[in-house]
Formats: sequence, structure tokens, C-alpha cells
Amino acid sequence: MNNFCLGILSDGLQVTVDHEVTYNSQNICGLKGWSVVMACSYTPPTNQTVSSVFWFSPKQRHHWWSEDQPEDLLLDGDYMGRVKYTGTEGRSSALTITDLRLGDSGVYHCLYVSNEGRYSDLTGVNITVTGLQVKMSAHNVTEGQDVTLTCSTSCSLSNNPTFVWYRNGKTVKDRKNNKLYLISLNTENHGDYSCGVKGHNLISSAVTLYITGVASETHTGVYASAGVIVLLTVSLLCAVLWIRKRRRSNLSERTESTGGEGRATSTPVCSNDSSQAVDTDDDNNVQYSSPQFGQRNKQNNKHQQRQGEDSDVLYASVRVPLTGLS
Repeated sequence: MNNFCLGILSDGLQVTVDHEVTYNSQNICGLKGWSVVMACSYTPPTNQTVSSVFWFSPKQRHHWWSEDQPEDLLLDGDYMGRVKYTGTEGRSSALTITDLRLGDSGVYHCLYVSNEGRYSDLTGVNITVTGLQVKMSAHNVTEGQDVTLTCSTSCSLSNNPTFVWYRNGKTVKDRKNNKLYLISLNTENHGDYSCGVKGHNLISSAVTLYITGVASETHTGVYASAGVIVLLTVSLLCAVLWIRKRRRSNLSERTESTGGEGRATSTPVCSNDSSQAVDTDDDNNVQYSSPQFGQRNKQNNKHQQRQGEDSDVLYASVRVPLTGLS
């Protein structure tokens, strides 16, 4: 059976298609900074002698002398010092790429050169280089809620790596899968989260998990306490002022009561002088007692006081003979 297709590869390359070129894997997912290995095997015709084997990537054609003539990846400046071949003595070859870069993503082909020409395949090996990114089910949560963190990649990493989680730069825990479950959040969960893969130096950019409600509740408690203190202070001040006012009112009432009684007893409006009483045996004489008007209440205004002073009259005893009266 003829497994060769003389002519041009589907992407315009001057290479004979050999359907007997096979690979150990069609798709490889590599983490940035990792190393990946891919291998091919081939079966040349019995009448051909293989002189060399190399790998190429169509995405690098802009580096070739002729864009339809693939060139060895070892000669490409973008891969210089990062690629090597192994196992090329037999009918196979392995390509190792170290220190993967995001720009390394693409398709890689194995090509062997014989005395009859250059042979390769149509499929090749597709390599995807990925970084790490932390994704959260929610960035702003409140205490008591749950959140899921995912160490996300653009492809499924091979070899089942162990993921390492960090909070504020310190290791939280290792996990076999790429998810971190935070249950019943509290203030200790607040911080910057990042992830990595065990055994490798690459760590994702950090994202911040905000525990909302913690600060606001604290402020609310402070404000409430301050409000209570202010209310108690105002109430106490009002009570003190009311008591002082009440005491002054009572004292004023007692002073007025005491002063009024003293004037009433010490200054009679009218007094009867018994020492001037006339002899009842003297029918012809009448003696009038001397009425005395005391000073009016000191509580009257000044005008009333002056009137009171003008009206104070002391009447002397008057004797009127009865015989002179008709």
C-alpha cells in the first residue's frame, strides 16, 4: 500500500506527505515555564536511506529562507538553547522544549530527509502553553457565605499536577484538583489569593477576596455605642439642670413664705395702746386710740413703696370735750 502523497502539505509546504509518520500524542498542554516532550515514529520505504530528522513549526515560516521550505527548529532564534532532539538513531525522534513561553503555542511536525526527498505528515502535534489565573465565584461576600476559587488554565494540564494555594503570599493548602472551597467565611479569609503548581515556580497573579459587611458592622456598632453615650450624657445633664432648677424654686417659695409671716407679726396695721386708755368714769371725755399703719409689703414695686411711705400717718391721741358739742 502506498502511504506517500507526493506534492504539497495542506499549509503550502513543499513536503511529501507520509501517512506513516505518527506521534505519541496529538495535543499537549504545557504550563508556562514547563518543559514538554513529544515524539514521532516513521517508516521510510525499504529502498530509501534516512539521512536526518528534524522538527519544525509552520508558525515560524517567517524565519525561513523560503516560506515553503521548512527549517530545523534548532536553527530558529526563538528556540535557541531551549530545544533538543533525542532518539534520532532509529526510526523515531523526540523533541524537548524547555522553559515554555506563551508564544510557543502551535503545531509541530516531525520531518525526515532521505535520498528520495523530505517527508512529513499533515497533523503534527498541537502544543498549548498556558498561564495560571485565579477565578472566584464571587469577589465580594459576607461572613458566613461560601466561595469557590479556581486555578484556571486555558487547557487541561497533563500529569495530574498538584495545585498550591496562597493567601497573602503564604501557603494555604495543596490540592489535587484546581479548586479551593472556602466554607462559612470569616475575617480570617480576607486577603489576596494566588495559585501555583507544586514543583514549579510559576505563580498566578493575585486576586483579592473582600469580606464585605465586616467593616460596616464594626462601624455600625461604634456609631451605636457613641449614640448611646451621647444620649445618656444629654439625659444626665437635663436631669441635673432640672434638679437644680427645682431646688431654686423650692428655696424661693420658702423664702417668700418666711418673709411674709414676719412682717405680719412685727408690724400690725392697727395697734391699741392700752396705756392711753381713758378712764371710763370720765363721762365727759372721749379718748381715741392711736391707729398706726405699718409699712406695706416689701414685695411691692418702688412706686408703690413711695406711695406707702407718703401714706404712713401716725394719729395722736385727741381729746374732745363733750360739752362743746351740740
